[in-house]
Amino acid sequence: MNYAPKALLTIPFIAVILALSVSADDVRNEARSIEAEVDYKLNQAFQHLIEQVRAQHADDRPRAELVIARLRASQRAWLQFRDAQIGFVVAYHDIGSPSARAAGAASYGVELTQQRIKDLEQVPNPF
Repeated sequence: MNYAPKALLTIPFIAVILALSVSADDVRNEARSIEAEVDYKLNQAFQHLIEQVRAQHADDRPRAELVIARLRASQRAWLQFRDAQIGFVVAYHDIGSPSARAAGAASYGVELTQQRIKDLEQVPNPF
């Protein structure tokens, strides 16, 4: 049963829909913006860890450079993993519009990247 006059249901509803309508380009641009922000934070954490390693091993430069070289190799491998994992997940769940998939891929990429940032800020100690 509908108790409200039709005009109250249709005009505000249409106004809300129009106000919330977002183009596919807007979705993709927002996804890129979010990815750029989290990538910036990732780069900051990476650079901070390099500085931390250099400070920790100030008296043993060869050791510092070895650790940094392994960190760089780890980071390159992780970036490849992240991109491949996102590609796999998007292909596996091939649903929705291209813009919805772009938003989902960006969201998942942010989630993976945030976890990597945590690992760089607090290096896991398996020992």
